[in-house]
Amino acid sequence: MRLNTQEVKNLQLRLQKMVSHNRQLQSELDRELTHETVDSSRETTVDPLSSEINDLRGHQGDDEVTLGSLRIEQDMDREIQSALDRIEQGTYGICEHCSKPISKRRLNALPYARRCLHCEAAENFVRA
Repeated sequence: MRLNTQEVKNLQLRLQKMVSHNRQLQSELDRELTHETVDSSRETTVDPLSSEINDLRGHQGDDEVTLGSLRIEQDMDREIQSALDRIEQGTYGICEHCSKPISKRRLNALPYARRCLHCEAAENFVRA
C-alpha cells in the first residue's frame, strides 16, 4: 500500500531532522579528529624509548575510530539526501529494484530505504 500525502510529509520531516542531527554529528567528529590530529602531532616529538609511545598508539586507534564514524555519517547523509530527492521527484516509497511500493512499516523503521524488504534481502544474499 502506498503512502498518503500526510505520511510522506511526516517522513520528510523526520528525514530533515535526521539531516540536521547527522550534520551536527559530522561537525563534532570533524572537530574531534582535528583536535586529535593536532594533539598527536605534538606528541610525535616524544622520545621513542619513553612509555608515552603507548599513548600515541592509543590515539592512532582513536583517530581510526573517529574517521570510520565520520565516513559512516557521510554515507548516511548521502542516503538521507537521496530519500529527500526521491520525495521531490515523486518516487519516494517505491522500490528501486522491482518498482513495487515499500511497506509503510519498513519506511517508518528506515525512512531512507531504497528497496522493499524482499529486494533488500535478495541484495544482501547476493553480497554474502
